[in-house]
Amino acid sequence: MITLEGIVGKEYSTYEYQVIVRDLLDKGYFTNIIKSIQLVNKKVNKVNTGKLHFAKLKMESVISSLLIKSCQVLESSERDMPNYSRVFTILKKLYIECVFSFPLKQRTRLLLETQVLINETAFIFDFQYRFYACFDKLNKSLIRRESNKTSIESPNNLPKLEWSLKNKESFSGYLELFSKLNIGDASQFKLLFENPKAPLDIQLDETNPEFVMQFFCCLKESGFISVKNTRGFYQVLRTHIKNFDSVFLNNRSPQRRIDTVKNLVSWPTNKDRIDASLRLLIK
Repeated sequence: MITLEGIVGKEYSTYEYQVIVRDLLDKGYFTNIIKSIQLVNKKVNKVNTGKLHFAKLKMESVISSLLIKSCQVLESSERDMPNYSRVFTILKKLYIECVFSFPLKQRTRLLLETQVLINETAFIFDFQYRFYACFDKLNKSLIRRESNKTSIESPNNLPKLEWSLKNKESFSGYLELFSKLNIGDASQFKLLFENPKAPLDIQLDETNPEFVMQFFCCLKESGFISVKNTRGFYQVLRTHIKNFDSVFLNNRSPQRRIDTVKNLVSWPTNKDRIDASLRLLIK
């Protein structure tokens, strides 16, 4: 069972723990943490005793809420919380403890679902702070680590793309188009259609993110691409494309970002150009 005292006790003395609790109480955050821990323990117990299937757990909502609240507290407290660095460390350890309360096979899925909610909730609350970036980096590093552990048993657990057209030459033509339009390295992007065992960190052209997003919008609407192991096309890109959230989505939700690039003056011309090139793949 997870306890805040147990987590803090691994790092700090009893006195230091009391000081940290005092700081959290002063910020009105202590109750939020305790409630989050209680929910985690309750849900873990239901899964372990067979009373609830993991698929119906919805654990990611609890964890993402905890992280977002952590970002709020840390951002507002950096200058006036005496034990700020300690609290920051404890919150990260608390998150890791929550994730590792679940069996190995379930962690990667939990981390991936949490990543989506972190990004979308952060967008709603306009979190573009370095503390959010730290948690974002932490979550992605955990995804990589857990994906490596589960790859032998579940090699297809990460989001991937699949080419829907039966003509193999059309896929080769697509990769050529990808390079011709300077979207990125086609040989790297091709890996998304295989069975990635960990996030790929594919580098795309960050000098023209609006055009890259317009290209992906046309590609998605073409019907040439389907997704596997996830609920959405852009979740695949968020998992495997380097800086996709910060550069290409501009820290917005996929739908909001697509709406923006479709309203650009360049959209009609670029759409006609991209669509025409994609249509050539089926001739």
